[in-house]
Formats: sequence, C-alpha cells, structure tokens
Amino acid sequence: MRIAHISPIAALAACSFAASNVPVDSDGTTTDSSERDAATADGAIDGRLDAAPDAMLDARLDAMVDAAPTLLTWQQDTQADFGPGVTNNSLATSWNTVEPRAHAPGWLTRGKAGSLFDDENALDFASLAGATDRILATTIGASNSLQAPKWISGVNDAFTQWSTGEIFLDAGLHVFRAACDDRAVFAVDLGAGFTKVVSCNFGNGAQTGQLNVPTAGWYAIQLAWTDALGFAKLGLDHRKPNGTNFVAITAAEMRTDVTAETNPQQLGFDQIGLTNFTGSHLWQSDVLAANFGTSAPANVGISQATRWASRWVGQVRLEAAGMYSFALVSNGGHRVILNGEHLADTALAAPAMTTTAPRYLNAGWHDFAVDLNVDTPTNVAPGGIALTVAAGGPEFAGQTLPNARFRPVTTGVERIVSNQDTANVNVARNTTVIRNLAITGIPADAVVTGVDLAYRAAPANGQTLSVSLRDPNGMAVSVGSGGNQPVTLALADFNTRLASGTWQLSITSTGGANQNAQSNLFALTVHYKTLAQPSIATNATYESVQHDFGTPVTLTSVAWLERQAGSNGIALAVRACAQACTNQPYVAVPSNGGVPAGQVGQFVQYRATFTSNGITVPALDKVTIIGAH
Repeated sequence: MRIAHISPIAALAACSFAASNVPVDSDGTTTDSSERDAATADGAIDGRLDAAPDAMLDARLDAMVDAAPTLLTWQQDTQADFGPGVTNNSLATSWNTVEPRAHAPGWLTRGKAGSLFDDENALDFASLAGATDRILATTIGASNSLQAPKWISGVNDAFTQWSTGEIFLDAGLHVFRAACDDRAVFAVDLGAGFTKVVSCNFGNGAQTGQLNVPTAGWYAIQLAWTDALGFAKLGLDHRKPNGTNFVAITAAEMRTDVTAETNPQQLGFDQIGLTNFTGSHLWQSDVLAANFGTSAPANVGISQATRWASRWVGQVRLEAAGMYSFALVSNGGHRVILNGEHLADTALAAPAMTTTAPRYLNAGWHDFAVDLNVDTPTNVAPGGIALTVAAGGPEFAGQTLPNARFRPVTTGVERIVSNQDTANVNVARNTTVIRNLAITGIPADAVVTGVDLAYRAAPANGQTLSVSLRDPNGMAVSVGSGGNQPVTLALADFNTRLASGTWQLSITSTGGANQNAQSNLFALTVHYKTLAQPSIATNATYESVQHDFGTPVTLTSVAWLERQAGSNGIALAVRACAQACTNQPYVAVPSNGGVPAGQVGQFVQYRATFTSNGITVPALDKVTIIGAH
C-alpha cells in the first residue's frame, strides 16, 4: 500500500518564488484558461509583498494555504495489498494481481508408494504427505486387480492416493456407496467443515452414507484410498435425490481450483498422432525439456516404447508483453498451438527444429499445447523435446520456460476428446464397410478445430482401398488408401463443424482377389473449441479492505491498471463513508480515472467485478484512489 500527500505549502512556494519562466499553476494543478499564468501571479504577489506589512502578509499566506486542497493517494498493487480483501470466485495472486479463479475438470490426486493409514475411521487427512506424483483424476478408483496405479512412481504393490477438489451436488438427500480394498474414506464440506460421508474396508463389503445437501452447488471433497497388500479396488458412486439407482460420479461433476497451481498437464497416447489415449499426469520436471531415450514417458500409461505420442497442455504465464517466438527441437514430429493458433506442425514423426513466427503477446496467461510424436527411437536418435523462448524475447530469451510459469488449465480454446475401436472388421471385394465411433461427453456447442485419426486397413491381394472420414454432420474427407496410417486433419477439413456425435470411417475395396480386406483399428481424437464448461470464472468479484484516510476527503479519481480484460472485463465501484462502511451502497465508477459525484468520507472501499467468456483471464494490476481534503 502507498499513501502520498501533495502539500499545498510546497505548491504555493513553487508558484510564488519560482526563478524560471516555466508556467506553474498556483494551486498545484495544470494551468487552464480560467487561471492567471505564472508570470501574472508572481507579479501580483511581488507587489503585495512590497506594500503589505508582515502581519497582513502572514494572514493572507495562511488563508491561501488553508484554501488549497491536500491530495491524498491510496494505492494497492501487491499481493500483500490485495490479499486481505474479500474474494468471490477471484484470488489475489503471487503475480501481484487479482484474477478470476481457474478450474480444471477432475480432482487433484496425489500418490505415494506404501500404505499410509490403517484406520479409515480415524484418518486425519492432514497426515497424508510426501506425495511423489500428482494427476487430475476424472474417474474414481480402479478395478479389482493386482495392478497398482501406473501414474504413481515406484509402486510394486502397496500405495496410497488422496484427492481434493469439488463435487457438484443437487439439493436434497444423496446416498453415497463405497467398496474398497484395502481402505478408503470420503468426506464433504457443506460449509461448516469436512464431515465423513462414507468409509469402507476390504473386510466389510460395500458401505453407504447419507448427505443432505441444502442448496445445489459446488462443495469441497476429500477422498483417500490405501492398499496394503495384494488386490486393489475402489468404487465410489451415489444415488441422487429422487434417483432410484446408484450412478458414477462423472467428470462434469468434478473440478479443482488450479488458479495457483504449477505444472502443465501431460497426456499419453499409444500411437503417433495423439490417438489411443492411455492416461495423464502432471508434468513434474523443472522445465519443458526431456530426453526419453529409447523408452516412452513414464506415469501416463503408455504400454509400448516404439510408437507413442505425448501432449503437454495448459496455460503459460508471461509477465513482459511484447513480440515472442518459440524454438522447439524434437527427435520426433511436433506441434505447437498457442491461443488456438497452430504455430508449428511438422511431419508426424520426423525429427524437427522449428522457430515460430513472432507473435505479440500480452502480459498474462496464454493457452498452449505442445505435442510430440515418436516412432522407433534408438540410442542414436532417442525420443525427446525441448521448448525455449527464441533469442530476443521480452522474457526468458534463449531459455527454457520453467514449470513455475505453467498451470494445468485447459480453456475452451483447445480441448480434445478420444475414442477407439479395435474390433476386427472384414471388407469384402468391391464393397464398402462403415466403421462407427461415437464422440460423446463434450458440450453441445463444441466445434471441430482439428482431427487426429489412426486406422489399420490391410487390402487383400491386388485390391485397392479407399478410406474416408465422415463427421457427424455428413461431411467426408479422403484420408488414404489403406495400411497402418496415422493421419492429421486440419481445421479447414471440417470447417468448424459440430464435433459431438457419431464419426464414420468408410473403407471401400475394389478389384483384386476375391478375399476380405481387414480393418482392426479406428481411433480418433477430435480437437474442439467451446465456450461451455468454462475453465475461468465468468463472473467474479473482489472487495478491498477499507482505507482510513485519517480525515474526510472528497474523491477526485479512481483509476486502475488491467490486463487482458477486453471490453467491460473489469469494472470498479467505490463507496466513501464518514465512519467505517457497513451497508452503504457502492457507486459505479463511470470510467477509468473518473469518480462518482458526491463521494465524501474518511473511509473508502472499492469493489472490482470481473467478467470473462471463460477463456480470457482479466487481471487487476493496480488501483489508485485520490481524495482531496
């Protein structure tokens, strides 16, 4: 916080005894047409000084000082300044801003090898510590098997994982059901602290617990699960109010506040071209640079090391605005998408070096995705990638961006959804076979921005295959002539058409022997854009602490600095009170630097309102309020 005082005595002295001919206004403000210039004022005062007795001069000087206003300034521009305020869907950040909160689907889940608790009924959730790995889990639990979660490092058998986040619950009575091996506990905070809803133990079978939710909304959860030996299992579902069956908790009902998180999200795929999705993980290396050797990345479920893909996705924070380009080196093909724009898109698996064309980027958060495709890595040509800011960048020039500048927020600019079918299908000579694949679970407004396709279609002797892909709206694009093919299709191929529905792979066989062609893979990853299910809070407010000016003031200016706010992204209102403000109404500030008329008081408080489309992140950098006394 900064408080500045503009002294009327200093202003008077500067005017009355100025030695230069530079015009200086006698009341400390910019000269305007209604005031005499400095030379006229100095001449008049000099004459009065010569003629007036000392007592009269002192009285007149005192009157001039008393009449000149003192300007007092209150400024907030650090996390320490903003932190004590009241936030609603907003946060005072370590970047010295106030911003809307950001959420990611799923619950933030931490994991560690070893069983960390042996009594589900007496578990102190705060005692769970020392996690080695983290994911944003959009599903709960595992099947009854000896296989421990692949995303936890160093697990041979025993493990513990624990989750935090929020669940959306309708108003009414919910019944939760849990079954586990070995132990688990689930708790919900309805506003008065966490209450255990249900726990389970491998020896007790499925257990149920009730939760009466007063109002529909998002509620904080805690979930812990440990396995000590042998088989591992966790099932958690619930019967909703007025429901008749227990249903799974879906990704749409799960979210985690990741406003202040670091690390991008890493995804794994068992095929080049981002198909055959295997799992996710929060990237934990210090920078976005890695040499995987002849192996695949660990912890994302990739099952074979010879042909795989990985995506790093989230938002990157830049604190210096300016022209940026990025240098990407990979042993394998790569793709760079920034704020929805494809800056680089190389051949699928060929080693590549790219320096992207410069783009002007504002200070603040930017959506990004970096993809890597690796085919048959060797000791001489191991799979790997490194992303740096090109020389000359306003920030981190020639350096790799650190993890502290990333967060796992995926806004509606660049999202993906995957599905695959591995059934074997016969294609008779001179016939066409249609393979169907449903793309579901995405918003109704989702439009296609790109497609990654993988298929296997082997012709019989002498046959010719023609393969095309048809979107749910009926538009078809030719994608090849058979073989084991990964294919990347661009935005233009489907012209931002609706993404949700049934996609079709059409395989036509002509000529050759009277034998069946074979197709045993149809895998699809659809890239889409949406304004639904926003990651960034679309409406948020921040209410400052009250500032005591020490004396009544008339507000003369309320000004603020903002970034990435766009039209009407941030609006301020203010109130001035004779005593500490209680229920006095806020009055909107008409414009940045303006002030509502008639705001007089010793105590001053402001409220900022943030509006976002769920993609942009408006940020409040500084607020300066000036009052005249």
